[in-house]
Amino acid sequence: MKTFKWLDEIIENVRVKQPANFKNLKDVIVSRLPDLVRINSERTRKVLINLGQTSEGDAIKLLEGSPNLQLEFLKGVLAQAEEEEDEEEREEVPEDLLVLHIKLLCQIEPKHVAEEVRKRRYPVDPCLKLCREYNVKGGLAFFLEKAGNNMEAADLLLDVFQEALVRKFKKIDQKTFFDERNLDKKIDDIKELCLKHSTMGNLETEVF
Repeated sequence: MKTFKWLDEIIENVRVKQPANFKNLKDVIVSRLPDLVRINSERTRKVLINLGQTSEGDAIKLLEGSPNLQLEFLKGVLAQAEEEEDEEEREEVPEDLLVLHIKLLCQIEPKHVAEEVRKRRYPVDPCLKLCREYNVKGGLAFFLEKAGNNMEAADLLLDVFQEALVRKFKKIDQKTFFDERNLDKKIDDIKELCLKHSTMGNLETEVF
């Protein structure tokens, strides 16, 4: 994007030719952080790194009054970390930012929590508490399983499955579109959990 290309050029020019003004430039750019995140969160992160403002935590604090922008910025942080194919070379995302990511997802995009928690290693206990607090059942079931509470996880998945069935029948009654892939995914989640722990107290038999 032209905005970020221009910023990169200005930063380099001031750094080399007017180093005495670099701090002022940095302050001005950081003050416009919310606007930059709205344009492109990932490029904004690269601008901050170029400025020497490498702490994502500092940037997140500057966005405290705008949870939607915090979430967008965190998406950029996580996307950048995942660009590195070699896991050993990947930049490690601080745990507090991972927990904040789950909190913001629970608040703003709860439907995406169950999908996101499978992509990377989140701290189990604090994320479990957040999913329980915001009643995000898919994410809660995932973290309950990670914590070893398999029966409660299975019960939750069954609740989600039953809720999906109720919605399906309502859609059928109203003759409106229903995406059966969502229902299939919930069935697969239950099967996976049951098969994974079928040797631990015959969980599959207990659930069904």
